[in-house]
Amino acid sequence: MFIGAIAALASYLYAKEADPRRRARRALRGMSTSTIADLREGERVRICGFVGAGEKTQLSPVSNAVCVGFRVTVDARPPGGEGES
Repeated sequence: MFIGAIAALASYLYAKEADPRRRARRALRGMSTSTIADLREGERVRICGFVGAGEKTQLSPVSNAVCVGFRVTVDARPPGGEGES
């Protein structure tokens, strides 16, 4: 039973550390903040600030919420692929 508890704990900790969002936050934690004007292409930086809508806002095609920007990714399966009835 003790070995099972250790294995479960190890599994949980591994899954927690493997989460891409956690890894990204951890990587950004050590970076200093930069202004947008100082950015160079390909450089990893952390930017802090506020986004304000200019003259024109957009409408999210998924949630129909007013926003300043959005990104939508659609994964499609070929006809007759896995999961088709």
